[in-house]
Amino acid sequence: MIIKSFSINYEKLFSDYNISLIYGENFHLKNEIISKLSEVYKKNEFKTKFIKEDELLKNLEILYNYLNQNSLFGEKEILIIQETSDKLLDYVNLAEIDKKLILIADNLTKKSILRNKAEKEKTISCIACYDDDEKTLQSLLRNGLTKLGIKVPYEAIDQLFSINKLNRNDINSGLEKLALITKDKKIDNETFSSLFNTTSSFDAFEISNALLSGNKKALNKILSSFYHFSINFNEVLGPLKYK
Repeated sequence: MIIKSFSINYEKLFSDYNISLIYGENFHLKNEIISKLSEVYKKNEFKTKFIKEDELLKNLEILYNYLNQNSLFGEKEILIIQETSDKLLDYVNLAEIDKKLILIADNLTKKSILRNKAEKEKTISCIACYDDDEKTLQSLLRNGLTKLGIKVPYEAIDQLFSINKLNRNDINSGLEKLALITKDKKIDNETFSSLFNTTSSFDAFEISNALLSGNKKALNKILSSFYHFSINFNEVLGPLKYK
């Protein structure tokens, strides 16, 4: 069953689905979903156990014991399998599993058997985590500010994004800091900007694209990122020559 990442009801995700497949290239969004879903499991007295698929397949007894045995002393556990792939389907039939499982995967193509099965099965939730664009991230920030009851001029938000390559984690972290320091629901632009630190670096191809296209907005972000990341311009020469 396909579930949109922007409209997740975590309580429903816990109660209505035995298995959740969370896949895609957006590392920060996947972590956010897993963290929120884990909180719901924790509230329902489940303990979480993380294991990578390759480690699990080397010791299948862990998987079979989890699926076939009841926990001792009434303890409940949720197995979270990282780096999941189609290989897992060689050992289990997901449609027949009545235990709780969370499957985390990198980007899965439309040809992926795991993805297709998760999208069609009613007992499996399938959540795609695509990269956030700037519009989505700005909306995330504005919604967070609204929930905190804090008013920030649109110009300050636009300026924040014009000089920073922010990701979802940067925004959530900044909002957490903001919630701690603001008492009167007012904040000046300089303090506001200082709370949102970028943790995403530009790769060589992104830099070469900005240089060749003369994209001033992108170049401003790249130049600003020099304060946070060391960039070796020799690495940019390869993509420039290629293009």
